[in-house]
Amino acid sequence: MLIGQDFEKLQLPVGNLILLEPNVLFTDTIMAGISLGLGIMLLRKPTKFAAHRWWTAFFLLFGISSFLGGLGHAMFGYWGIYGKFGSWLTAIPAIYFIERGMVDQEPNEQLKKRYQTIALIKMILVTVIFGFVCWKGNLEVKPERGFLPIAAHTIIGVSMSAGYLGWRYSKQLHRSFYDYYLGMLIILPSAFFFLLKINPVVWFDKNDVSHVFITIGIVYFYKAIRGYDFGKV
Repeated sequence: MLIGQDFEKLQLPVGNLILLEPNVLFTDTIMAGISLGLGIMLLRKPTKFAAHRWWTAFFLLFGISSFLGGLGHAMFGYWGIYGKFGSWLTAIPAIYFIERGMVDQEPNEQLKKRYQTIALIKMILVTVIFGFVCWKGNLEVKPERGFLPIAAHTIIGVSMSAGYLGWRYSKQLHRSFYDYYLGMLIILPSAFFFLLKINPVVWFDKNDVSHVFITIGIVYFYKAIRGYDFGKV
């Protein structure tokens, strides 16, 4: 186990290409496939309720973002820092979709509008901060700086929406909302593994551990959606 620093990146020759961190590409692709599959299943159950559509959009966009993230790792030797931008930029609205999927269930109309405004302002603010970091952060030397605004956006957004609101709505609306709260708790350790650079082994590093937690967590989000018939309870 390695803590506080990263292993040297694994390399996998594929034809004339040298893929970096193939382990991360593998777990990112699995996470992407599961997220896209969950989104497609929701897409096949059309509904007039906005929350359902926001969650469908999240699963589909997060699946795309995860796959782009895997490619960004694998092709880093060719694309450099620019290969990560697709994943980072799609992650920002994906978290906003989670927030809207939760706050649109708020029974108090005044609170709902307030929550919606806060979520929108936060997304715009994170986008501006991300742009500033890309401009001034010297990302070619310290690429992890570009991910920090995304990480903060994700931790705050998921904790307050799926976490806090999931717990509160499980008391007020329907017990299935508790699965959002459980999903948040399952995802939370991924932040500690990633930010503290806790790497179990070279072929299953902090990224892979994070992907496992996140994948299980979003399955719980889907379980909550299936367990709650939007608008009828």
